[in-house]
Amino acid sequence: MPSYLGEYIGSATGKDWKFIRAIQSIIDNTIKEWELIVVSDGCDKTMELLEQFNDSRIRSTKIVKQDKWSGIVRNIGINMAKYDIIAYLDTDDMIGEDHLQVILDNFADCDWVWFNELSYDRQKGNFVEKECDITRRGQCGTSNVSHRKGIARWNKSNDYGQDWQFIKNLKKGSTNYKKIPTPSYLVCHVPDLLDV
Repeated sequence: MPSYLGEYIGSATGKDWKFIRAIQSIIDNTIKEWELIVVSDGCDKTMELLEQFNDSRIRSTKIVKQDKWSGIVRNIGINMAKYDIIAYLDTDDMIGEDHLQVILDNFADCDWVWFNELSYDRQKGNFVEKECDITRRGQCGTSNVSHRKGIARWNKSNDYGQDWQFIKNLKKGSTNYKKIPTPSYLVCHVPDLLDV
């Protein structure tokens, strides 16, 4: 989980409580053997908020502030990981209680997997499944992939489309991947479109 809770164009509102909500959603998962690595992107507030969680499965590090959306932050988290399977969670999103279990149950011997996400629908007032397309920029992101450690690296680029580039890197790194049933990654923020 890369974390910068400062203000920037397109950022979520209520960043502090959304950060806490995101972490609590991991704690509440049915799988209890996990680790959360929070990489504070030059953000003192991140480190302050983490103090309220007394859980040895949560580890953190603070680094010098990087360019917005820099892949360096995620690479540091991957390097710190002690488990083989990497999943992502942004500070302004959350996961359902079965998210990690669905990924684990369906990962098998793959190098990486992809899946649909759940996005908030204002008209319906709840989260609905959104189809992911890993062949198109803007139709997939960190909310749609999980992978083995070491299969690909994030680019240094500070482009919001870096998720698309990372998925292209996953495809180059291994052809041993598949689409799995939709776990429950709940997208709560999309710049200028969604903020719940």
